[in-house]
Amino acid sequence: MWALGLLLLLAIAISIRYIAKKLAPVAIPPSRLKTVAVCLIGGFIGSLIFRLCHLGDATVVAEINLIGAILGAIAFLFLVGIYPFIKVFFGKI
Repeated sequence: MWALGLLLLLAIAISIRYIAKKLAPVAIPPSRLKTVAVCLIGGFIGSLIFRLCHLGDATVVAEINLIGAILGAIAFLFLVGIYPFIKVFFGKI
């Protein structure tokens, strides 16, 4: 079951990377592998948070909460993407 969940997270990560690269190409890390890894981590964390808080129980597939995984991957990619801008804004180069 976990192999299916990992493949599902990988598919979510790749699709979110593709969509994010089209919407905001400047804020996305340039490396494909880094972006997919960030989305995988964010998807796992989002799914875990949604599962622990019992949010969206109906969308669980292979022990992965789909809504949590998608929102977590988007949020984590956004945070990693704006990190360089925050460093420049606060003067910590």
